Amino acid sequence: MNTKFCKVTAIFSSLELEKVEGALKAIGVSGLTVSKVRGFGEYRNYYAEDTMADWVRAEIFEEEGRAEK
Repeated sequence: MNTKFCKVTAIFSSLELEKVEGALKAIGVSGLTVSKVRGFGEYRNYYAEDTMADWVRAEIFEEEGRAEK
């Protein structure tokens, strides 16, 4: 068995987590790792003293042929 896997990483608002989780389950993804992350970039929180924003990072490992899906 010589199956190649790809790591897929996405960073998005925690408000979208349930929707993303549901979509991944619907296409048959069997595992998901979620971590809380902080950072800033294009979407800074200019209304707070701390310009960092709270996000989640989701990571999955999927077979190479299914990773694009």
